[in-house]
Amino acid sequence: FEKPSAIQQRGIVPFCKGLDVIQQAQSGTGKTATFCSGILQQLDYSLTECQALV
Repeated sequence: FEKPSAIQQRGIVPFCKGLDVIQQAQSGTGKTATFCSGILQQLDYSLTECQALV
């Protein structure tokens, strides 16, 4: 990505702060990338149980 979409700009910061995020937008706007980037920053890689669900 060169520049985050509007939905990504609004969603990434709350995710990184550990807040719950619900996003609704058209297909192809980057919602999944927003969830994945936020989740990856919050994971505890020493744990083996489920830590996130998209």
